[in-house]
Amino acid sequence: LNSQISEGIEAEARIAPIEDVEMKFSYTFLNTTQKNEELRNDITKATELTERETAYVSKHKADVRVSFLELLKPLGWKGLRFDFALHHRSKQFQYIANYDEWPDIGTDVKKLGGYLTFDLKFTQAFTLKRNNIDICGSAYVSIENLTSKSRYTFGSTINDQNYPLAPRSITVGLKMEF
Repeated sequence: LNSQISEGIEAEARIAPIEDVEMKFSYTFLNTTQKNEELRNDITKATELTERETAYVSKHKADVRVSFLELLKPLGWKGLRFDFALHHRSKQFQYIANYDEWPDIGTDVKKLGGYLTFDLKFTQAFTLKRNNIDICGSAYVSIENLTSKSRYTFGSTINDQNYPLAPRSITVGLKMEF
């Protein structure tokens, strides 16, 4: 990659439509162009200046997150937070040198389609009091890619099957402040 030009826009909106509910919407548009001086003949070392959409970059990214801050408060259970997130990524491209007509070198274009994933997270806040010391913290369970939607990242050749990104993953954690 000899040079890259990126221009775009990001927008984010947060609203709280009702008590204890927050919503966040974000969108990113990236218009990116890469310019390369690419080898076109392996013997003469002839090159060509190419200009095209930047590899590995989604033009559109959109995220929606809904957070229920006190999910079970009406039942007397305090400190339970529930987050639901939706993520969209648009298609991406990869460019691979093609030596099939050697010594001439071409470029193959590989495209991965866009995808949509869902995440969930439950967080329980707590405070422990011991010997006049407050220990605050939270425990959480996070599920990323809830539906285990198949997503891929690029492989190394034009004909490979690409590499799957992580399927559904579950993370359990504890955060404490002394």
